[in-house]
Order: sequence, then C-alpha cells, then structure tokens
Amino acid sequence: MWSCPCVAVGLLLIFSLNLVFLLPETNYCHLKNCPVDKKPHIGCSGNWSPKCGKEPTIVSIPQHIRNFILNYHNTFRDMVAGGQLHKLPIAARMLKLNWDHDLAFLATLLVKRCDIQPTDHCISTEEFSSPGYHTVYNKFKGTQDTSRIVRSQLNAWYDQYKHVSAYSLINGLSPDKKEVGHFLRMMVGPSNRLGCAIARIEKDGWTHQWLTCLYSCSSKKNTLLYEYSGKPGIYCTNGINGKFQHLCNDTEPVTDCMHSDLFKTTISNDTASLIRDMMNRKIKPRFFFVPWLARVTKKVPRGVPFYLSKLPSWHYEGVFTRIKANVKILKIKKNVQNTTINPN
Repeated sequence: MWSCPCVAVGLLLIFSLNLVFLLPETNYCHLKNCPVDKKPHIGCSGNWSPKCGKEPTIVSIPQHIRNFILNYHNTFRDMVAGGQLHKLPIAARMLKLNWDHDLAFLATLLVKRCDIQPTDHCISTEEFSSPGYHTVYNKFKGTQDTSRIVRSQLNAWYDQYKHVSAYSLINGLSPDKKEVGHFLRMMVGPSNRLGCAIARIEKDGWTHQWLTCLYSCSSKKNTLLYEYSGKPGIYCTNGINGKFQHLCNDTEPVTDCMHSDLFKTTISNDTASLIRDMMNRKIKPRFFFVPWLARVTKKVPRGVPFYLSKLPSWHYEGVFTRIKANVKILKIKKNVQNTTINPN
C-alpha cells in the first residue's frame, strides 16, 4: 500500500501530465516565422479584451457545425472553380479546405478581441506563415440557435460575390467600390486548411455572437487569387476531389501558399486582357446534386430557405438542387440585427 507522500507525488504527476496535455504544443512566443513588421504573437496572451464586457464565453463548435462551415466554403469554392459564379474565370488549381486545430486555436484568441478591426499581432503557425482571417458578429435579443447565426454570418461574407469581377482577382477591389475582401478571402486558391471560433457576450441588453475564421493562406500582393485556365482542376497534381469535382484532392501538395510550377503567369496587361476575355464569356447554369444542401424532411419555418434550415438530423428527400451563377442566399433577419463584418 502506498504511503501518503507517495500518493501525493503520484497525484501531482498525474495533474502535471494533464496540464501538459492541455497546453498548446507550439511555443508561439518564440515562433521564428513571424513577419518582422508584426507585434508579438497573439498566442503569447489568451486574455479577453475589455471590449468583450462581463462574462464573455467561447462557444464550443460541435462536429455538425464544423462540417457545415467546411461544406459551405467548399461548395462555393467548387462553384467558382467550375466557372459557375459571377463570370469569374475557371480555376486550374483550387484546393479543398479541411479543418485545422492550430488555426482554430488561434481563431479562439482572435475572437477574444471582440474587435472587427484587423490585428497587428503575428498570427502565424509553425506550418502556415501567412494566414488570412476575418471576423463577423450579429447582435440579437432573446434566444437564437448558434448554428442559425453562423449561417447568417457566412452568408454575409459570401454575399459580397455580387460586387466581384474578374479584375478583383488581381487588385482585390470591386468595380462598384463595394466591399469584396471577405468573399475573396474565402476563395484563395492555395488555402487548404481552415479553423474557426465562436464567442458570445452580453452587452447593453443584447447578445453578441462573434465568428472568426482563420485560413492557411492569405492573398498575396501582385499575385492572382487562384490559378486559372480553360478547364477546372487541370493543374491539380494529384487529381480532383471525389465530392467537390472542381477542387483538388486532399493530398494536393502546397508549399508556402505558392501557386504550382505549371502556372507561371505574372500580373501584366496581357493577364488583365485574358481575364477580361474570360469575364465576357457566356456561362450556362449547371446542375449539381448537393446532399448537404438538400431539404430536410422535418418542417422548415416559413420564409427560411431549405439550406438555412436546422442542422441536426439530416434526412434527405434526394431532391436535386439547381445552383445558378446568380444564386442568392437569403439572410435570416427575424430577431437578428444586421451583421457587422470587419472592413479588412
């Protein structure tokens, strides 16, 4: 039988092991790939900002919401890659996004800022030196389902497609001077990892739900957003994905968010002319079967599109969903204030 001192030592050892297990593996304070013009890594501090008010909370993202966020991104990346959206050129190499726990951890630290303005702190990981991110929040009264708000927030980012042109792939701007940065951030071709975090705070009688998503790659200056061609996926070295048939396979290699060696186009007047020709081509709507967008058999509230219905208990009727290039997604407005997004 153990003596009291031995038991105490044993308990201390177990506690220490659990503590080590819970801490992030990366020492962000000494990360070597932070840009020199950035402040110390955001991972050096995990405190809430005073802007977040009293008793802010991080909302755990369950698997079904995580899957929804990924499917949402990949479905519309697939549409853009296939040339089906707003006359953007076909993508020769656009990667499928998968969840990344390091990016999700850093997204948690970013969402604790309760700030839609971009941070000037380093947000790199050991694997990704130049991630891109954006933040959005809704405020509402009463009780709202977390997943329902997430759908509304993703729609706010995606809806910027209405103001995008092919030139936006070069200069990141909209012809009508509208905000398009959030949509473009979702469409960076070499991005293959994504992590998000959700926070809720109570402030002035309102509930604020914040969403921050962090991507493995950001758009680079003087570099096209994604590789283009006349055929989807032609530069995918390991073939295309089985589910999203215009995106590259999960095994597609990416080095420092660079385009493939097959794509050696530099931005010039000729490039702009080529994209303009692509922009002027006629696009015929195609038909996709998208299981996760299919109508659930349970009753959907009136006025809410089927793809905005509740996430749990997916039971499909097998309906075919026609997604046109001018697809519009309705925002859920009942009891929810307009979504606010960071202007970056």
